[in-house]
Amino acid sequence: MQGWKGTAPFAERLPVLRAALAHADQGAVELAELAEFYVGHGLYREALAVLSAPQAEAPAGALRERLDRVRDVASLLLGRPISPASPLLADATSCTRSDLHLWQALAAAASGEPALLAGLAPRARSALRDVPQDMRLAMVQRLADAVEDDPATLRVLLGAIRPATGLTPEQAAARNWQYARLARQEGHRADEAQYLEQAARGGGRSLPEIFARARLAAINLSRPGAEGRRAEAQINDVLRTYRHDALGEEAAVTYANRLLDQGALGAALAVADGASQASARPGVESRGARLAATALRRLLSDTAPAGQTLPEPQEQLGLFWQYEGYATPGQRGDDIRLGAMKLLLRQGLPEAARELGQQISPATAQTSVASLLLARAEAADPQGDPRRALALLGTVPSSVEVRRTTAEALARLDRLEEAAAQLEGLRDTADLRRRAELLFQARAWQAASTAYGELLRDPGLPADARADATSRLANAAALAQQRTAVPAELLATEGGSGTLLRVMEAAPAPGSGMSGVRGALERSRQIEALLPPVGGT
Repeated sequence: MQGWKGTAPFAERLPVLRAALAHADQGAVELAELAEFYVGHGLYREALAVLSAPQAEAPAGALRERLDRVRDVASLLLGRPISPASPLLADATSCTRSDLHLWQALAAAASGEPALLAGLAPRARSALRDVPQDMRLAMVQRLADAVEDDPATLRVLLGAIRPATGLTPEQAAARNWQYARLARQEGHRADEAQYLEQAARGGGRSLPEIFARARLAAINLSRPGAEGRRAEAQINDVLRTYRHDALGEEAAVTYANRLLDQGALGAALAVADGASQASARPGVESRGARLAATALRRLLSDTAPAGQTLPEPQEQLGLFWQYEGYATPGQRGDDIRLGAMKLLLRQGLPEAARELGQQISPATAQTSVASLLLARAEAADPQGDPRRALALLGTVPSSVEVRRTTAEALARLDRLEEAAAQLEGLRDTADLRRRAELLFQARAWQAASTAYGELLRDPGLPADARADATSRLANAAALAQQRTAVPAELLATEGGSGTLLRVMEAAPAPGSGMSGVRGALERSRQIEALLPPVGGT
């Protein structure tokens, strides 16, 4: 490739090569020379255009390989995948090719395989030493774009262009832009700002210079007053102007990251969604899509970062449903779906949680966290399967939440006393209420009256629930076949509840047979006389 660019000025050499091609009637040798000249000067699309024109002859052997080689070099420098049968990737058995790893690395960058590229980077850097400087800069730029989230590999690759001299303003801006990206990845904010200012200094219109100005504007978004407003206007201008290009994606990601840092999750999702989805790197996941997934994870987390607050649950669910397409299918997006399931269950929407749970991958569904959430959805959804819930819970270590979910599944199967036994010993008000309700429904009157006595001792029980618990205690005690001991502290309660409980305590123990039945009925009539009317307080 050392001779591809030539030594004559571009404006002088181009007419000569084009005339030679015309005189040769699209001859293969002349075609190869013109295409190589274009690639040497960074005109990759022009090279592909002349190579795609009809040819007067069908070249073979070394000439065919030469044409294929220059075509594939141009494709790689445009970020386009090439055929595995390309002569660039041919692994000769009779000799060692020092350039092979470079082409393999460029092919990995074009096909979106950053892990493979990272392994090839050190040997690719060695091969880059022999590439002409202009093409070396272009190759490093292409490779660096593919490993933007891997600072170690980025540093290796940038070492190949660090000693470059005699750069044009556009080339210097491109190199400084890459240095700024590395500094940002490594957390060196001051170095990043310095490199960005150097990249943007020329005031040109090359992509690296515009990238640098957009990034500087993003850094200034946090500035107070007019400077911050001006930076935001600059970012939004880039978003609108270049919304279908890589530059628009870069600006959107930069702006969305800033919004994410501020805790503006809804705005961050909207900007990330607006980032270009037509990536210039085939096979590489959109950065906007990755950022939207990050925002969804933060939106559905249990706690907000320090200094930030999460939206109201209704807004959280609305944003999730609007952008749930960014929850990557398969195991990678399962954490987002599990977070949404947890929120849906908290908001009393088990049917939606159960439906979402059907999208969980089999590998994730076997984890304890997923099994518990899936069981909760099955147990709480009226259309769910309580037997499946119990089977899922059998694989999960015991915990308070497991016991609560087991109780709900057993209750769905009308195994009410077993369900109540799962809640025994739990002291939360909701657990005490639920256990008493289950025993009352099971007509275990003595156990129910004892459970309601425990519930009435809870100082956190709301007034309306306290009145209902007192009535149920009275009914359960009246129907029990043995005297119910009312806790002493409840007997001292003022008002109707205390009077009702004192009547119960003073009542004689029920007898056996018909006399016991008559006593229970009389006791119930006394209690009913003290109960408030339906709809009363």
